[in-house]
Amino acid sequence: MLDVDGEILAVAGLYEHSGRLICFSDFKEEASSFKKTIISGARMMRSIMEKKRRPIYAIRDEDLDTSARFLAYLGFEQDGEYYVWHS
Repeated sequence: MLDVDGEILAVAGLYEHSGRLICFSDFKEEASSFKKTIISGARMMRSIMEKKRRPIYAIRDEDLDTSARFLAYLGFEQDGEYYVWHS
């Protein structure tokens, strides 16, 4: 979570739905000013994902041009409309 002066600008995590692990994130436009913090958070997320030892799924945000690149940075590979991370 990226909290700046009490305002949450970004959040990310994992949750389980129907037996599958889902990776999610939500970024406000203002979060783009904190790129180093976002990259640090992405590294922490990748570390958490590595401990799960099972596939993790994500969906690309079509409205955000950088979303596919960000998912690739985390290690996700496109599989149709979904992105899958393999341990």
